Amino acid sequence: MLRFGLIIVVFILLAIYIFRLSWEGKISGSFRTVSLVLVGLLIVLTGVGLYYNVTQYSVQTVQEEFSERRAEILDRIEGHLKRQEYTRARELAATYHPQIQDRRLDRLYRESRKKELLEQAEKVDPSNHQALLAIYSQLAELTREAAYRQKAAQQREKLRDQKEQALLEQVRALDADALGRRLLGYRRLMELNPEQPQYKQQYESLLRRKDDLLQNTPWSDICDSASLDECAHIGYLARAAEGMGQQDAGRKRILGEILGISQRSKGTRISRDGTVAPEDGLYYIVSNGTDIELVKTAFIEAADPFE
Repeated sequence: MLRFGLIIVVFILLAIYIFRLSWEGKISGSFRTVSLVLVGLLIVLTGVGLYYNVTQYSVQTVQEEFSERRAEILDRIEGHLKRQEYTRARELAATYHPQIQDRRLDRLYRESRKKELLEQAEKVDPSNHQALLAIYSQLAELTREAAYRQKAAQQREKLRDQKEQALLEQVRALDADALGRRLLGYRRLMELNPEQPQYKQQYESLLRRKDDLLQNTPWSDICDSASLDECAHIGYLARAAEGMGQQDAGRKRILGEILGISQRSKGTRISRDGTVAPEDGLYYIVSNGTDIELVKTAFIEAADPFE
């Protein structure tokens, strides 16, 4: 390892010497560039060699230690398990696992990790389905037992139901005029629970309302016929980007809901009062509840209303 370190130092000194020669005008710029690239490449290769040797040395040291003290180490792990010190048992086993191929070590590592995860599960709030899903998923992968796969599946379903209920409450709390947000909410509810026909019915009804609303404006929504990243923002809140208008109480001004995207040319109208597009490009169709205007996508930050 010392050898690799010395080699890297020599290459760095060589790079400094090349810079000095170039500064004094004794070598050309092209020769300097080629030389520095080669020196840099050699430094990288030497660094890779150093890392490989350090890693190999570390693994070899662990293997030698385990070989010399195998019975003592395994007995210590078992002692931690008997005293229900599952985390300490797992940490000690993980010092040698999986570098060491030893059947008893592998069994003790898996047993200690299993006990540790089960202990964590007992401390988790039963309503915290996200945490329980993570724990049972790890147990299923660790043990390959069907019981834990089933528990993980149950938590996944409960988590989906929990998210569905929370989102449904948010959507129902919205005003009737929040067309875009309600549309977005029911679309996500459809994705969470496609077997619930009510969500699809509500979504399609709101979609027709949005289409009818936009048909009564001079601007069409190109999201009906185009695939754009910005179209994923329908139902999001449009916030003024930096430098666009004043901020209220330190927060970026909300302009309204995004209902679609319009392609506008410079000089064409983008509001009912006669304001025209400052440049060619894509414009969000934004509704503030009483009026609809167009704002260039570059001037907008789309904010998820359900986060």
